[in-house]
Amino acid sequence: MSSSTAFTDEAISRRAPSSGFKGFGVLTWFTFWKFITNPITISFSLILPILMYLIFGSGQSYAQNWGVHGNAAASVLANMTTYGVVLVASSMGANAALDRTMGISRLFALTPMRSAANILARLIAAVGAGAIVVAIVYAVGAFTGAQMEASAWALTPVIMLPASILAAAIGLAVAFTVRSDGAYAASSAVILLSAVCAGMFMPLSMMGPVFSVIAPFTPLYGITNMVQVPLQGLDSFHWVDPVNFVVWTVLFVGIAVWGQRRDTNR
Repeated sequence: MSSSTAFTDEAISRRAPSSGFKGFGVLTWFTFWKFITNPITISFSLILPILMYLIFGSGQSYAQNWGVHGNAAASVLANMTTYGVVLVASSMGANAALDRTMGISRLFALTPMRSAANILARLIAAVGAGAIVVAIVYAVGAFTGAQMEASAWALTPVIMLPASILAAAIGLAVAFTVRSDGAYAASSAVILLSAVCAGMFMPLSMMGPVFSVIAPFTPLYGITNMVQVPLQGLDSFHWVDPVNFVVWTVLFVGIAVWGQRRDTNR
């Protein structure tokens, strides 16, 4: 090997780490913009949680019953908003299946961007979309009877936004590991079943002993409980909740990165 070739190889190896995120910002903005300008996706992620809140929260006789730091309507609002966040985020993740069908994911393999950077850009975009859902649904709740202390209004959105990362990771993991035509259905099924088993729609105490046993092992259990802590007080916090969230997030992000690499290497 000539000295010039060795020098070139050395220069390339030095540039590789920094070039792995080239185009990262563009992909993040493009993913975010594509979804917030899609009326079907964003409307569904807003209308469903708002309707469920109005029916099961502010529309009920117990809506104004006061808990520790908020009323019953506020507790339902927090859960339904979290559901809206995971809906939009999982849809954004599952959209990677469309990229596979159109060959876009193969084009990414020809760029310097690493698989991890590709996944991270989509996760950040999902958090941005989730923030929009939180702002709009919470605004509706504020004018329709949901009442909570100022600290709860501030803290619950901060806690629920990381749910976007987990939900988007679920969508991405499914998109890169199952057939493209079944990605949306599979992702939606995982999210819905996880939400039900986590007690997001109905307290676990009302769902029977079976659900109480399996709930701690489901993906959305931890984040659902953590969102309620600012409303129910620190006595409701349990370390198993953040552990549940972190473990499932790391697992699905890992599957998504592995699936993306496998897909582009075929």
